[in-house]
Amino acid sequence: MATVFLGKHIGRTGISTPIVLKRLRSELTHVPELRALLFSEAELQSRLLHPCIVRTTDLVVIDGEYYLVMEYVRGGDLLLLLRRARRRGQRFSAAAALFIVRELLQALGYAHELRDARGVPLGVIHRDISPANILISGDGEVKLSDFGIAQTSQVEELGLRLRGKVGYMSPEQARQEELDQRSDLFSLGTVLYELLTAKRLFVGQEGESASRVYAAPILPPSALCPSLPPSADAVILRALQLDKNDRPHSALKWYEELLLLSQRHGLWMDRSELGAHLRVMLGDDPESWRLVEERSGTARIPSFLEADELWEEPSGSVPSESMMAISVARTLEFASPRSTDVSALHSDVTAPVPKQSDPVVSAVAPQAPTQIIVAAMPSGLRSYLRKPLLPFLVFSILSLLSAALVWLLLR
Repeated sequence: MATVFLGKHIGRTGISTPIVLKRLRSELTHVPELRALLFSEAELQSRLLHPCIVRTTDLVVIDGEYYLVMEYVRGGDLLLLLRRARRRGQRFSAAAALFIVRELLQALGYAHELRDARGVPLGVIHRDISPANILISGDGEVKLSDFGIAQTSQVEELGLRLRGKVGYMSPEQARQEELDQRSDLFSLGTVLYELLTAKRLFVGQEGESASRVYAAPILPPSALCPSLPPSADAVILRALQLDKNDRPHSALKWYEELLLLSQRHGLWMDRSELGAHLRVMLGDDPESWRLVEERSGTARIPSFLEADELWEEPSGSVPSESMMAISVARTLEFASPRSTDVSALHSDVTAPVPKQSDPVVSAVAPQAPTQIIVAAMPSGLRSYLRKPLLPFLVFSILSLLSAALVWLLLR
């Protein structure tokens, strides 16, 4: 719903500070509910004073447009960093993944417990936790951003029906049920799984129902992350339970479990170590981390849940049960991997994929007669024909054929 700009704040003494400006997209600025949502975001984020949350410092009007003024994080969002690392043949270590999620759990614990001036809980639920809303600086700072659709009493009063990113949202959020703080833990659990395994957790085929994707058994992360001990699986997968009553009761509770896990298995990392780890993976200049380049001919295979058209509702319609219902029945135990399964799952999800406009090619394409003749030749003859002599032979044969044709015509 918004456009984000990099800008500068110039003080009275001429000192400039990099900032980020966020405004509603031009075609949405005249929607009163969305303007009210922007004001609500500004009010909420101005209260969120935590080192692991992107700080909002002001709301200004420029040429009749409202802009949120936020701090600039010199680095990149986690979605781009994951993509850049994959294209460089790198991946986050288990210690780095656990540190990033522990930092985010501290931010969520603070936000979930936030109260107003009278001491009344605000009931903040982020509802949009995904790699795109997690910022990491070159110094190893981890910050949660974009509380634009955070659930609070003010947002509920606006009567807006807002959703997070499908593929990362909790099953109860996809069903549009009442949410609590444990919905954010499920979303963060999907992020942790992706950090540890370098694989998207909920990826389905086109046309596959959301119920089927959520109900699929989950491979233990230790099967795809060699540095993670199998005993850590239960702690990590607890946040991914379909029934929210089986998840950790709070962000701080899960933080304590992951902290103990990191200490017990030698998977400890601090902020400076994360910064050094990122520079090894992504390059020395944090300004370049936002740029995805390096290797062409690859594409990230998205989850079908990212296709907006599968979740867009026609104006004034009610979402169909077959589209939005999420199954609560899933394998009771997380699937034990076979060796063949693990090797298959290690395939890179950035393998080249055909564009949607490309024609469908069958698995065994028919061969032309010339291809069959060449394939049937002895290897020695094939290599001989590849030499520069081949053009001369072709020219000679064509000359003889032309001469024969002329002789027949003159005759």
